[in-house]
Amino acid sequence: FFFFNSKTAATTSFIIFFCELFNLVHFAVTDVLPESHFQAAVIFAACSFAGALAGRMLSILAMRSGRESLPVFILGLLLGLSAVLVLARALGTGALLSDGGGWSLGPLCVDSRETSEDW
Repeated sequence: FFFFNSKTAATTSFIIFFCELFNLVHFAVTDVLPESHFQAAVIFAACSFAGALAGRMLSILAMRSGRESLPVFILGLLLGLSAVLVLARALGTGALLSDGGGWSLGPLCVDSRETSEDW
C-alpha cells in the first residue's frame, strides 16, 4: 500500500515544506508577491495542511480497520463531486454553452503589477 518507509516520507515532506516556505518568504520580502496573493498563499497552505492531516488520519484508520481501499473510494467520491460542481457552475454561468464567451485563461507569465483588464 505504501511505497516508502516512514523515515523517507517524513524527510521528503520536511524538505519540500522547508523549501516552499522559504520560497514564499523570499517572494514576500522582495515584493514579488502582492499582499493579497500572500494572504491567499497562507490560506492555501493552511487548507493543504488540513487536507494532508485528514489524509494521514484516513490512512491510519484504513490500515487499522483492514479496509485499505477506503482512501481510494473517498478520493474517487471527492473527484466525482468536484466534477459535478464544475459542471453545475459551467451550466449555471452559461460558460459551457456560450460561443467564445466562456471561461478563458490569461497568459502564463503576467507581471504582478498588471491587472486582468490589461490582458
